[in-house]
Amino acid sequence: MSITVKNLPYDGLTAKINPVYNGLGFVVDSNYKTLNNYKYIAEIFVEGNKVGELRHNPDISNNNYGIFDIGRVVESYLSYDLNWDKNIALAKKSMVEYYVRFGEEFGRVLGIKSYSNSSGKLRLTMNSQHPLNTGDVILVQGISGGIYGGKLINQYTTVTKIGSTGLICNDIDYQTGLDISGGYILSGEYVNQWLDWTDTNGVKKVRLKVKANSSLKESDLVYIEQPIYNNSYRNVEWVIERKTSTSTYTYLDISCPFGVAVPSFLKGYVVSRDNYLYLNQFSTQNHKSKTFNGVEQYENWLDWNPDQYLLTSTSGKFLTKRPDRSLDICLDEWMTLSMFGRREMTDFILEAPERVVVETWQDPATAISETINEYDTVDINGKLNRLSVKITPDITSDIFTGDYVDITTDSVGTIRARVISFSYSALFPAGTTVILDYDFDPLVDYQTFTLAIHAINNTYTAQNTRFDMGAGPKNLNLPEINNGSAYKYFIYTVSVISGVSQAHFWRWTTVSETWTFNIKCSCSKFKKWTVVWLNELGGFDYYNFDKRNDKVRTIERNQFRRHLKSYSTANGYKYTLGDRGRTTYNTQSKDQIVLRTGFINQEYIDWLQWAFESPEVYIIDNETNKIYPVNCIDSDVELLNKVNMGAKGSLYIYEITLEMANNRVVQRGGSLPTIPTGSTRPTGPTEPATPNPNGPFNPGWNTGNNGVWQTFNDIRGSYE
Repeated sequence: MSITVKNLPYDGLTAKINPVYNGLGFVVDSNYKTLNNYKYIAEIFVEGNKVGELRHNPDISNNNYGIFDIGRVVESYLSYDLNWDKNIALAKKSMVEYYVRFGEEFGRVLGIKSYSNSSGKLRLTMNSQHPLNTGDVILVQGISGGIYGGKLINQYTTVTKIGSTGLICNDIDYQTGLDISGGYILSGEYVNQWLDWTDTNGVKKVRLKVKANSSLKESDLVYIEQPIYNNSYRNVEWVIERKTSTSTYTYLDISCPFGVAVPSFLKGYVVSRDNYLYLNQFSTQNHKSKTFNGVEQYENWLDWNPDQYLLTSTSGKFLTKRPDRSLDICLDEWMTLSMFGRREMTDFILEAPERVVVETWQDPATAISETINEYDTVDINGKLNRLSVKITPDITSDIFTGDYVDITTDSVGTIRARVISFSYSALFPAGTTVILDYDFDPLVDYQTFTLAIHAINNTYTAQNTRFDMGAGPKNLNLPEINNGSAYKYFIYTVSVISGVSQAHFWRWTTVSETWTFNIKCSCSKFKKWTVVWLNELGGFDYYNFDKRNDKVRTIERNQFRRHLKSYSTANGYKYTLGDRGRTTYNTQSKDQIVLRTGFINQEYIDWLQWAFESPEVYIIDNETNKIYPVNCIDSDVELLNKVNMGAKGSLYIYEITLEMANNRVVQRGGSLPTIPTGSTRPTGPTEPATPNPNGPFNPGWNTGNNGVWQTFNDIRGSYE
């Protein structure tokens, strides 16, 4: 293999994941790069489909390496997924798997530098390195002199390779006095068998059986030689119309008409002037590399590592740079959290999240605080010692699996644990036994049992590819949130632990950061707008603007001025009250809205600045639950820095100006009355009226190609 890889865009990364907008650079090398007409080839595949092929000359400023940045090609197959109103949804357009197959091409025509005698056979030294191997076939042309006299040699031969530039012509005897100034060789292959094939028009043509992995390709022009049987093939260029390869041979179906059958023991040659083409010399397919619609800035890209966004531990992050993970949120709000899917982790590491958990908290419906009568240990699956406590009353209708309870002790204070299971027995001594997710300690005296939190655990299957998880109350649409009983909820991902049932999933391993949402509506006299924008990591960020906002409508009009008076036999030369002179025939109307934050700190300023740059921005009207595409039209944004300002604790108010991406729709004015069917159509002051066979006629805005408005009865107006 002549192609070697010097650099991959994911060198040094455990997970081969890169943001596409920083480029996907590959550097390759070849020991054939000095050959004539040499080009490196990169075939690009996205999600298994070939989407492009690039050819580059060797880069003379970089040791003649092949340098390919395929980011702009792959970028065309990425966009974004706006799942703003979903509870969980795939984001297939936000991330793709890709690979590259590298190859090369170079010229078959090689110039001759010198010749010499090698045991009676002609030895040639070429002008540059050649790719031929012992047993290959060449056609020697352009040499004269010696026994050839003034006639140019035109002879096929197999060769023996000598070093990187030398060849021994096994079938050409050495001669002195040769003129090699115009000499060159064409390379080709040995024909093992002459066969035939029939094209779609029923024409029988020649099929050549050559070696496996033939360097000849479809559409190549070739010369063929069968020395004994059919000289009519000689000195004619034929086209390879079809190429079929097996593990042992290649079949070349060429355009040459089939003459007579050639015995299988007779061999021949095929050569071409067209370039060598070697595809798929090195493939990155097994690397399972992926890229997403993200970007890193100049100062951060060299340190890019996707590990922080792999959901493998409690430090695994969702795809946002929002500075906090605990938010106050209102029941009318929308929000999503974006995350890599399972394959983005399992392709490179073993762990991956199985479930996304939305854990809601609410106050217990019934207050329970009881003395613990008995406590002991209990085995779960024969390997985990859990705490078992017993209290007198029957609380089975008031407690649920997953609830939190507080246990007071004599030595370690109050401990909080979750309910694994519970049961009531009327047998003496009657009572409710509750098994808790807490390691039993025989040295501790467990005293009182208090039901602290009623927790409902809603789980969603983590998707195999990049996906978005609903985080706002409107997205989740959970009964305990909608009815106001929940006062807080958490979102995190978990990985399965063998032997622990899904009913007790909180004992699975948490493999992401935890987001806390406090259901708490802020009070504001202003209308609330939620701004949504595509962030640097390819997900969407959300921020509520509930302070003063201003809305401006910009209106542009196109008008023409129309002469009012017209003549009629009955009324003379007059106009009618209500006739319009200056007339609007087109209106462009668009809305702008200025939104303002409350007081925010520097961390939020640094995060919000991307909303000003993002190419995809939307606003949600929380009253109507409608979303509108907008464009930020602020050309400058002040990146305040509290350190430079000498006020470490300062807070700031920011404002952003957004313009609706779609204009308002306004009627076109200036309609003229139509001419009844069968009447005449006016054509101008010097042209006779013509019948109107097509029924009612509205002249529209035709100006007769002279900028003058033509109306009925030869009355004219003009544009303003």
